[in-house]
Amino acid sequence: KALIIMPGVHADGATGEVIITHLEFANYPSKVDMLADTYTPNACCTVTQENGVLVVKKNEGSPYEAIWSTLSIEEAVKGMNILKVEFQGAAGQEVIFKVGDHWTCEKKVTCTGYVQYIEYEFDLSEVPAANKALIIMPGVHADGATGEVTITRLEFASQYDPCDAKAGWVENDNGSYVISNADGVLTITKNATWGDNIGTEWCFVKNVFEVEEGKYDTLVVEFTGDVANQEIIFNFNGTEAKPFTNGEAQQIEIKLNAKISAADLKIFVNAGQPGSCNLVITEMYLK
Repeated sequence: KALIIMPGVHADGATGEVIITHLEFANYPSKVDMLADTYTPNACCTVTQENGVLVVKKNEGSPYEAIWSTLSIEEAVKGMNILKVEFQGAAGQEVIFKVGDHWTCEKKVTCTGYVQYIEYEFDLSEVPAANKALIIMPGVHADGATGEVTITRLEFASQYDPCDAKAGWVENDNGSYVISNADGVLTITKNATWGDNIGTEWCFVKNVFEVEEGKYDTLVVEFTGDVANQEIIFNFNGTEAKPFTNGEAQQIEIKLNAKISAADLKIFVNAGQPGSCNLVITEMYLK
């Protein structure tokens, strides 16, 4: 069970050569179990965790008492967009599962008194950055009433594993960029000139590869520019994002209107401007 590389195949007696600049096995987690996380309750809520079961109780209080996860969803669920929950609560009780402290990503369920299972697909990019915790609210919309929900499964998952996009980048114009990919970090350095002293204002790097059809429609990039206030253009199959660097790590997402069968990626560093600069990409994947 070794990794085998065969250059010059189908050419009996002939020589062959291949230059490999990036070669690695990679794996993204397919799920994040949230049952064991530490939760912070409001004053009128209690939470107990034992033997893989999470019990959330709301004492008499406001309609919107809740518990909050300690784990930051922004870091925990990269590439994941489905919340899976198996739970049970008293018939007629309403429970809200919120992905982030914002109304755009919440799932409200009316309990039946029996074990229930839900899968909630969400878009984390719609949630403001202020608080991206998992929030559970039992007994909502019932002022002064108690509430309790018993949760036996609570996890984030992805319909498909993310597809890494950091390998395979090349210059569109030879000599305009220097590209390195080491230790999982993609570094793209724009030169001041290329060729016969031609400016690199609109030179770009590119990456084109096939993917399994029907799986991916979103590009996620985490990056840092070494100089502030430089425009970076990320082009994903014709759709662009144009952030400006600020000297700190940033994340962008580009979502298409349809799933793709091939990725056509382009990056313009310090777009439209002369001068050399670096772009460091720590995460870049399709989901």
